[in-house]
Amino acid sequence: MFVLAMSGIYIHKASNKYVILSLGLLLYICYMFFSFLFDSIPNISTDTQRFSYAIELNENWDKSHLEEFENVLKKKYLDNAVESVEYRDKEQAWEKLSKDYNLEFSANPLNNIIILNLSKKMLSATKSRLLSDYESFIRLENINSSHSSSRSQNSAIVYILFIPLLTVLIILFLYILQGAAHSNLSSNKKLIESLILAGAHHSKLAAVFRKNAILNFLVAFILSLILYFTTIYLIKQCFQLNITDLSIVNVFKSILIPSIILFGLHSFILLWKVDKYLKSI
Repeated sequence: MFVLAMSGIYIHKASNKYVILSLGLLLYICYMFFSFLFDSIPNISTDTQRFSYAIELNENWDKSHLEEFENVLKKKYLDNAVESVEYRDKEQAWEKLSKDYNLEFSANPLNNIIILNLSKKMLSATKSRLLSDYESFIRLENINSSHSSSRSQNSAIVYILFIPLLTVLIILFLYILQGAAHSNLSSNKKLIESLILAGAHHSKLAAVFRKNAILNFLVAFILSLILYFTTIYLIKQCFQLNITDLSIVNVFKSILIPSIILFGLHSFILLWKVDKYLKSI
């Protein structure tokens, strides 16, 4: 502000406003783009669990009751957590074992079994109820528990959506920045010429615009951060998605890298424009 007061150069507020808005929007979109590239933004994921149980049957069990048993199981015992119910015939199982391992026993020691695939763990009380309600059930054992997680693949969407948008925003920002610089320089033409004639060095005049560029970037930076973290909050809270936690390191990289690039680009273009104008006087 000291340099600005000494030189008397006036910076248009309207020019600053458009530069700040365009730069803030560009920073925000860059943060989002880099966040998806670095997996900073929590990805939508689908976590699934499966619990498998084997029910050993005695000779009194009739295979024709399987469908009825499945319906009762869903409604009475497991609250629709049943994914599938499979019947395993002992003769088929024994034939396969004999073939695979060259067994030569005369009698089949196996029993028929039912395999239950559930989306949640069966409680001990539920096991006891099943064994007591069905006399044909010899025992019920947990045979497998698995967990799988699938993460949404959004890299193609990121490039399809963000690359064209970033291109348009960069062109718009450069157009507004150069227009604002030209407007400020033209409106202060007579004053700049008189200051140069009075012996003011180009660096002193350029410092006025450098100071203004830094202030504009700081305001745009704060604006973009507000938009960025508001977006993350909405993703996590409003849509109630099953998403992983934020990666703080990647969030920091997603903000730092585009901020440095755009600050350098902003300063370079503005000072190049000012230097070119001053040398033309």
